[in-house]
Amino acid sequence: MKELVFKYVFLFTFLLTSSVSAFAAQTATGLVSLWSISQTPGFSLIAVDGTANGGNSVFCAVDATAEFGSTLMSSAATAAVQGVDVTLTCSDAGQAQQLQMLSGSD
Repeated sequence: MKELVFKYVFLFTFLLTSSVSAFAAQTATGLVSLWSISQTPGFSLIAVDGTANGGNSVFCAVDATAEFGSTLMSSAATAAVQGVDVTLTCSDAGQAQQLQMLSGSD
């Protein structure tokens, strides 16, 4: 029984440590694939699909009630409608840190 418990603890620890990199800060450049605006702090969402550039998609939460959040979400909506590439950076906590439209796209 102790051996079985040890195996489960070891497996759990291995899976947890191997998935830590998934929570690291990430950046993607591509088209905006999702955006939402909510009046509830922290519940707005934005995703950028970077797979066309060989990167991964990035999905972040945004506080749309703050000035940074509303500016970010407006830019995301514009970029999505116009079909221009943007660069989105998310923190390791899943919060949007930066949204930048590529030069010449605005």
